[in-house]
Amino acid sequence: MSSLWVFKKLFLFHRYDNAQRIEETGFGRRFDPYSFEDSQLTEAVEELLADGELQQRLAVASQRIRSTKKHEELYELIENLMLKAEGEKEK
Repeated sequence: MSSLWVFKKLFLFHRYDNAQRIEETGFGRRFDPYSFEDSQLTEAVEELLADGELQQRLAVASQRIRSTKKHEELYELIENLMLKAEGEKEK
């Protein structure tokens, strides 16, 4: 969730599962890209920008994400899996 990393509110139009989870947790809004009205987006932006409690929750989440090494562990795991897959191809 790179948006949480940089402490941004989320407005998701794609990746249904990610958008659904963000909306469920209250960190953003999900819209159907083919059937939303401009006024719905404008209202959501205004609502999220004015939400002081959300600002605090985002700051806490951002700090928690930044303070962990989990993303580095994930990068390492992915790199190791890729190297392993390359090694298996060469056999």
